[in-house]
Amino acid sequence: REVLRLWEEGNIPDHEEFPNALHNDPDIGPNIYQVNEHYIKPTTELAGGMSWALMMNPDGLRCDFFVTHCWAEGVFEFCGKIRRNWPREGKNLWCCFLANPQNGDISELLGTHPMYSPFAQALSTCTHFLVVPNSRVSIYSRLWCVFEAHIALKRGIPISLPLQPHCEKAARLSVGWLL
Repeated sequence: REVLRLWEEGNIPDHEEFPNALHNDPDIGPNIYQVNEHYIKPTTELAGGMSWALMMNPDGLRCDFFVTHCWAEGVFEFCGKIRRNWPREGKNLWCCFLANPQNGDISELLGTHPMYSPFAQALSTCTHFLVVPNSRVSIYSRLWCVFEAHIALKRGIPISLPLQPHCEKAARLSVGWLL
């Protein structure tokens, strides 16, 4: 709600160098890069520089629902896909822009081996994995997303890949004759 309010007030602007054609679309909204720059980073910096997740839950939470995405999607699009694909038994979501501190050097957090990264650690406890595609950038062009999906496959974690709302209807119509 706070991101929506800030966006409506013009406090989460589009990026000048890399404009998002759907920035002003209320179903898509500003991309995660812009939300991070204009909301998450300043808010968590004022709170001491920790991640959004630790700011909200200082004792931490066990991850059971992992989300991979590429930051190019609009925040409202992202939230809608999360809500539509939330597993019934899911309690806590792990998402990099919320779980990792955004004000420091990410390379320090990642360490020397990706299997010891926060991404891999979160995947070791999750029971659901959601891929959040978008219309701007292929999620599979992002090495971290591919790495996360690889770990999920190796660990036998069920992977969900949401369809666009208009594709869901077309898919049901296409396969309806098989049922």
